[in-house]
Amino acid sequence: MITTEAPSIPKLTRNELLKSTHTTLDGTIAQTLSNPELDRFTDDDYEFLKFHGVYQQDDRDNRKVARQWIFMVRTKFPGGVLSARQYLACDQLASQ
Repeated sequence: MITTEAPSIPKLTRNELLKSTHTTLDGTIAQTLSNPELDRFTDDDYEFLKFHGVYQQDDRDNRKVARQWIFMVRTKFPGGVLSARQYLACDQLASQ
């Protein structure tokens, strides 16, 4: 039997749509960073940050007082081994 119907195109997920519309995977991250009045990234930028190994979350210890946003950055070291110099550099970055 021959049909004339076009094959169905699968619907893109939210992340796939973000990736296809922002090929550099940057969204509005730069604009958010340059605006001192903003205290967090948008939901779309949160997804872009995750692509790059950065995670935004609210500080659970301060939730009842006020929402304060903190970050976790995923790093990778070959074999999981760090030299003292690498550890100190990571510690300094985390402190800043």
